[in-house]
Amino acid sequence: MLEALPRAPLTTHEEALGLLEMHDLMGTGLGWIDIHILGSSLLARIPLWTLDQTLAEAARQLGIGLLP
Repeated sequence: MLEALPRAPLTTHEEALGLLEMHDLMGTGLGWIDIHILGSSLLARIPLWTLDQTLAEAARQLGIGLLP
């Protein structure tokens, strides 16, 4: 059943670096995996729901956050 779920595209290293710089995310408390998750959500144009407050705030600022 998990295989039937839609998949978000993977963010490349270069895309993640671009996202980090373009949106001034350095020093915000986000980890490298968080940046990749944000990038994948942006590429897929799907909202991101998380209980991680730092990641949720970044998603909200990027226009892809959902309120928990």
